[in-house]
Amino acid sequence: VMDNYGTDNPIDIKVPTTDRTNTVNPSVRVPINFDDEQNKQVLNPFVLPGINKIKVESAVVYSYPTHIHTYSEMILYEPFDGTVIINDLHIHAHAGCAVLIVPSDLHRVVVKESGNARFLKIAFVSQRVDNSAVIEKPEDEKLLFAIFEEIRNRDNSEFFVQQLVQTAECIIQEKGKKIPSLKKNAQNDLAIQAVRIVKEHAHEPISLRSVAEDLFVSSPYLSKVFKETIGVSFTFFLSSVRL
Repeated sequence: VMDNYGTDNPIDIKVPTTDRTNTVNPSVRVPINFDDEQNKQVLNPFVLPGINKIKVESAVVYSYPTHIHTYSEMILYEPFDGTVIINDLHIHAHAGCAVLIVPSDLHRVVVKESGNARFLKIAFVSQRVDNSAVIEKPEDEKLLFAIFEEIRNRDNSEFFVQQLVQTAECIIQEKGKKIPSLKKNAQNDLAIQAVRIVKEHAHEPISLRSVAEDLFVSSPYLSKVFKETIGVSFTFFLSSVRL
């Protein structure tokens, strides 16, 4: 990966870990490396102590079906062979990226080959109302990585962590590429409502027919709209969420 500072010096894009020996000075470009044993583990998501609105998760990248949230997410990806798709924008992750996803934006991940690349995700409730955004070659990479590491280490006060989250959010919003929202129309709204029903009731005995009835449309029409908007069939989506 080549840097974006007008030089040909290579850089390593590594998401932060809990290794306290990696002290990062934002003014110095320091690769943050994984411990070999930790590289083999999938870290369970956790809620930061005392901060019930901030959740952090780290794992090897994996494919994930289209979904939406009622909260915001920031995700830092190491380079991998695949695509992050937010609404209608396809982001090729071969050089790594940092994304901010606002509530109600559709997003999914398609992984061809992870190469053991990892992601670090921060879920939070935002006070800002803006578009999703992506930094594919971030000029502020050093500062952004340092902030993610501080949040990941979770050794700071509640107020400080909240300020770090807001700062990282501002960096991605201000420096990143804005991602257009889905067009407001009846079909998109219908598909999003169907996605929400599936996410909330996936482990109940729901079906295409029952969801169509809840939304006052026919099963064939919902099936057609869902496939065109979400990109996969309703049945495939339901099965993926249940897994």
